[in-house]
Amino acid sequence: MSARARVTTAAAIALTAAITGGTALLPTAAHAATPASPLTMTVTGPSSNAGSLVPGGSPETLTVTVTNPTATAQQFAPEVSGSAHGALSIDAPDVAFAVSARNAPATDSSIGGQDEGLIGAFYPKGGHFGDHFTVPAHTSYSWLITLGATKSWPLNDDSLKFDVNGDAGRLNSALTFKVGTGHTGGPVVETLSGGTTLAPGQPLVETLSVTNRTGAAIASPWNSYLDGAITPGVDLGYEVWTAGHWVPLTHGGAPLPAIPAGLADGATATYKLRITATGYHAAQSSVKTTLSFESGIGYPIDGASRTLTVYRTAQPGTPGGGTTTPAPTHGATTPSTSASASPSGAASAPASQVPAGASLAHTGGGSDTGVLLGGALAFVGAGLALMAGLKRRARRS
Repeated sequence: MSARARVTTAAAIALTAAITGGTALLPTAAHAATPASPLTMTVTGPSSNAGSLVPGGSPETLTVTVTNPTATAQQFAPEVSGSAHGALSIDAPDVAFAVSARNAPATDSSIGGQDEGLIGAFYPKGGHFGDHFTVPAHTSYSWLITLGATKSWPLNDDSLKFDVNGDAGRLNSALTFKVGTGHTGGPVVETLSGGTTLAPGQPLVETLSVTNRTGAAIASPWNSYLDGAITPGVDLGYEVWTAGHWVPLTHGGAPLPAIPAGLADGATATYKLRITATGYHAAQSSVKTTLSFESGIGYPIDGASRTLTVYRTAQPGTPGGGTTTPAPTHGATTPSTSASASPSGAASAPASQVPAGASLAHTGGGSDTGVLLGGALAFVGAGLALMAGLKRRARRS
């Protein structure tokens, strides 16, 4: 569990139900007791269930029709949600979204970011998110949804899943749109390498490698956060090698220097991290702990993770990898095996785009060396780090 803000299990269930309308996370008895909707809803268009969008290009159109076959008026509160297939999260500016009434009362709409994707709604003109339409008996209403990918769409993602639901989620329709012409959507690979043991007086140096495997340059800064574990009986300190010296990471959830926008497909940025056992109070001779990170753009997700063993005393013949300074980085840096393979000719980002505290390992067709850049960690103060570590909250525009 992250040392930073986490959505609780109960909140996650409520959030999932709000976005997808699903009751799959509810107990079976509660699910069975949910009555069917008195309304019917259809979503038609595009011409197939796999429409195509081009970032900055023409949008697709969908027609949403809700029908009330009963003899009494019924409420209908439609919502929409969206998520991208790929390594990067999307936000409201990445899509063009509008709703207009065709055979329905005048309508307003809104959409915003929700964790790694989108959540939105449409409602009577002048109303607010969550407001409902009243569908008269034996009547159908219909709306036209316009949906597109803007120029800010991350080229690292290759499709958009778009859902329309209503009546507390009992009505649902999902469409998938291919976005762009390339096959992207691959991961950003994070790996940890180095020793696995440490003790008081025997620090451990780890290398965190971040490799872009998405098929396109990452157009936004990439952030990684130390997910500092709380290990009973052990006090641990964390540092990142920056501008020729070790800089403390002041708390769990502290950010590493961001990898600036433009990390090329196939390029790897690496960090040197030192973990020190500053105190040992456990009754047993050794304890296990976890070194892990969260990473991403906007809403961070689980990244690299590794189990470490902390001993009460230094272990002869079992170096923890801790040195006063890392090895010189004037030559090429070497990423771990799992992150080193890349398409031939893949280019690394310019040295100016590597964060202070990280070096860039060229993983393409055998050219440049890695560079360790200087630069201070001006934003590793505890207050600002806590702010940076918070997950993006739901926003509705």
